[in-house]
Amino acid sequence: MRTVNKLCIFFLVFSLVLVGCVRVEPEIQERKISFLEKFNALDAENLPGESIIVEIADQQGPLRIEMKRTELEGRTVIVPAQGQNCPAEYNFSFDGSKTFLRTVAGLWLVETDGTLRTLVFEENRYRELREEYIKRFQSDGLLWIGPMLVNETGSRVIYTSDRNTWEKCWVEIFCYDLTTGKEILFSEVKAEQILLEGWLNEEQFLCTALTENARRLLLLEFDGSVTELQAESKFPSVYDVCGNRIAYAAHLSSSEVYIGEVTEDLKLKTLYFGKLGESTRLRPGKNGFDPSAKSLQRSWCRKMIHAGD
Repeated sequence: MRTVNKLCIFFLVFSLVLVGCVRVEPEIQERKISFLEKFNALDAENLPGESIIVEIADQQGPLRIEMKRTELEGRTVIVPAQGQNCPAEYNFSFDGSKTFLRTVAGLWLVETDGTLRTLVFEENRYRELREEYIKRFQSDGLLWIGPMLVNETGSRVIYTSDRNTWEKCWVEIFCYDLTTGKEILFSEVKAEQILLEGWLNEEQFLCTALTENARRLLLLEFDGSVTELQAESKFPSVYDVCGNRIAYAAHLSSSEVYIGEVTEDLKLKTLYFGKLGESTRLRPGKNGFDPSAKSLQRSWCRKMIHAGD
């Protein structure tokens, strides 16, 4: 990922970009850069700072992670010393003030003083369930805690889990609320696979529920409500979420791209539709648009989302 000092990405700049059917040019909407994206652009192993070892857990048992306390953008932060080679998934609040670590066994918060705070980890129950899973499926695939999605303030962490539904090969969505110290289950959503796409705001987030026959865009709210957004295609593949706007392709390898806006009555209104050039290929990345795709940067980000250095 490119260095992002003073980088602004303006979402939805459409003129001279796509040969499209819908000729609507919504207002420019700024897409802010998260601390995670900034950190992933750095050479983490050569950052100066104090080394701190924390011990979490994975499938096999204790897992030691080297963290580093350093100064970035005028703030003291704690980051994985190995950067993207960290053996656990890591994430941050938007400003980097909170640092999270995740394995399939649990979820932890690392304070800036190096204190490790366990958020979700039930060792005995996890080990027992893992043994049952291995016996049943002859594989070590239990997902007690799946990939996480942190809200902007770092007060809530969303993740998937099959701890209650592994026998049916389904996953559910959970949220750990740091304010209350409680774990919340979104019991209305179960699917063979769930992709956590992004936060629209502090109270709403988007996910894709995958089954053999469809990909459903679901808007979840913390009052327990779940709304299915009607996309323009049966197998939409989301590339980015920016406020109440969603960029998605008709399907994973499609050149047909839509920009939709979630309205106040929770409908997905199409703002723009177009086809990318034959030489351009979109690929979903961990943080939305995959910056490793050079053609994507030049043909999509530089024109439609306009990235400036």
